[in-house]
Amino acid sequence: MKKKSLFGKIADALRDADEESPEDIDKDVESAVAEIASQVVTSIDADTVFHSRIGTAGDTVFVMDLNPIFAIVGGVTGRAAQGLLECCDRIFKQRRDDPLDRGMVEVTKFIMRFTRLNDEQGFHRAAMIVNEIGVYVLSDRFNTMEVPDILIAADAGDITDGNGTLNMAKLDGVIASGGKPVTSGEPSEGDPQWVKLRYLNKAREQQLVAMKGNKDTARNKDPEWVEGKGQSKLRKMIKRNGLDRRRGKKIFTSQDNRSGQMERRGRGY
Repeated sequence: MKKKSLFGKIADALRDADEESPEDIDKDVESAVAEIASQVVTSIDADTVFHSRIGTAGDTVFVMDLNPIFAIVGGVTGRAAQGLLECCDRIFKQRRDDPLDRGMVEVTKFIMRFTRLNDEQGFHRAAMIVNEIGVYVLSDRFNTMEVPDILIAADAGDITDGNGTLNMAKLDGVIASGGKPVTSGEPSEGDPQWVKLRYLNKAREQQLVAMKGNKDTARNKDPEWVEGKGQSKLRKMIKRNGLDRRRGKKIFTSQDNRSGQMERRGRGY
């Protein structure tokens, strides 16, 4: 028997709408969608083949972490989750720079590639898409979310196998490391919270790198001073034993008037 299409199954679920309650209709529709989602897709068109190859080494892709939004809408399954995925696809197609630009959702990551934009331009375009998706799904709540790592850049060669297929383990590793550095301008007052936090985090990272460079320079100029400072810090970390108590400050500072011989009479021994 020929299987019905998704729309056909949904139509069957809705056909007797007058006789069923809204709750029953919702259950039938969700059941039909879930069945379709569980089926193995055997037909592969040209666009799907392209999606399996998101780029080669040297190509920059931009990865949006959908987990913070999934957590708010109730998980990765259900109507709200499906709506988020459809929103990603629709907004990307509306905002992409070129028809050859591609966006794909893989598990909980939305990956974007822009063929004609440099890294800074691509990041700005991806950030605009991320904002629009977040606001569309979560309204103004998205603008106050503290998710500075919701968008990162990555070299396609670092997240794919030799044949260009996406490798999720590699992608997770790149995300954990913070991704490929991309310069971005100072955010304005009206920018989302995640943009401001990302800018501050990157500024702190640069400051720490500069401080480390200054420390290395000082070590080269005066290695004995640096070593001495390190030993002093190490000494503070070592727990002192009982023999070291003599180094501490005495509790009793007055003269000791006790006799040298103890009087034992009347003490029971």
